[in-house]
Amino acid sequence: MMLISSVSKKKDVIESETSGTVTWKQKSSVWQSIEQEFQALTGCHREAKTLRDKYCNLKKKQKANFLQTKAI
Repeated sequence: MMLISSVSKKKDVIESETSGTVTWKQKSSVWQSIEQEFQALTGCHREAKTLRDKYCNLKKKQKANFLQTKAI
């Protein structure tokens, strides 16, 4: 998936647990670059917020699937 490959390149910033003005600006900048990269690769325009939400939803689904298979 294009989104996952784009995020994995910058995962250290995106998954950073620290908070603060500098960190939030870095994360915002990274999501903007992912937006541009995604548009260049797919030709579809998706806003950074939309891509971030999709990524978060994918992570939640993956975690839920993992926990479900672990329970079995």
